[in-house]
Amino acid sequence: MNKATMLAGEKVAAPSLRSTDKVSNLPPGPSSGRSAAKILVVDDSRLIRAALTQHLRSHYAVREAQDGDEAWQILLLDPAIQVVISDLDMQGMGGIALLQKIRSSKLKRINTLPVIVNSASEEESFREEALRQGANDFICKDVRAVELLARVDTMLRLARTQQELAGSREALSETATFDPATQLATPHLLQVHLGKMWAYVKRHGGDLSLINVRLDRMRLGVDGEYGPLIEQIEASIGELLTHSIRKEDCLARTGDCEFSVASVGIDAAGARAFASRLCMKVRAMHVTRDGREIRLTASAGVANVAFDHPQRPEELQMITQERLDDAQAQGGDQVVGGEVTRKAGLVAAPAPEALGPDVGMAIQWILQGQEERVLPHIEELMHQIWPLIKFIERAQRMKKETLV
Repeated sequence: MNKATMLAGEKVAAPSLRSTDKVSNLPPGPSSGRSAAKILVVDDSRLIRAALTQHLRSHYAVREAQDGDEAWQILLLDPAIQVVISDLDMQGMGGIALLQKIRSSKLKRINTLPVIVNSASEEESFREEALRQGANDFICKDVRAVELLARVDTMLRLARTQQELAGSREALSETATFDPATQLATPHLLQVHLGKMWAYVKRHGGDLSLINVRLDRMRLGVDGEYGPLIEQIEASIGELLTHSIRKEDCLARTGDCEFSVASVGIDAAGARAFASRLCMKVRAMHVTRDGREIRLTASAGVANVAFDHPQRPEELQMITQERLDDAQAQGGDQVVGGEVTRKAGLVAAPAPEALGPDVGMAIQWILQGQEERVLPHIEELMHQIWPLIKFIERAQRMKKETLV
């Protein structure tokens, strides 16, 4: 059924976009000589697409898509798109699904795009769902040209403001030393410290390791839905890392839910063991939303000067980043790098005590009567054995229920 003429058994008029509408105080169109913004119109009704395009074209460049699938391909291939106007109810990929893909995209130019929902549905539930998925504005199918152009102009102004703000933050981060959200070092300060560590190791000998840890966000779903929760999780992980490193290490927040630790005197095996324990601590974190538990995992990339032979600090960072990306590409919840094996002519060494013992080492110390060595690491050990404790509790409950 053609949605341009029928909806829920009632006739719906095509958009009353009239050329006589006044459009003063709006941005100049393509004919003005200025570069026109590009708008993507998504609707499975050819009539509605044509009507919207006719009046948008007087001020903007326009591309059309007949469903969400085609729109998504256009967004991936055309970086000039600045605003999306999309119907909700379409054959194939609908408007809600398209919104979800836009807001969860890893490309910043896509996930920050303003999206105007254009729908004949007046039901509040449709609008609420679109808003939850990240819609910025709503228009009706019969919107007048002047209102349509004004709303697009507002979205463009919003996008420009966000870009300018992001540019200011980026410029500030290049010189700032501490991240305001977590009070950890910034990427700029990490580079400074890493350069000093590199110079020290090259001059006096020793070893240097770099670890990148990142939350596996794909397990959380759409960023727009879990944004505030992710901020809390990020703060918790930052605090966890702060209590897990030595004073001489450098801990920095290097991205969204991403952290780096630079350590002098730690070999490849020790760095990998430390990264594995960090990932295990994240896995043991208990996070709930709307009464249901969310499983958290993290991945890590590890690089080491003696093991990987980088030529400069930036190369060490590049190796760690590539390995972190590989870990997440392989499904996440794992560590890539620092795999020291006998085949390579090396024997994996245990992690230095400064990074904290694992459960096996702690038990060995207790059996040897060295409880005082365990006491400083109680909190870390609890994180390691928490999943086992919860499993034992569940097993005991099941056993009691069976006996009853």
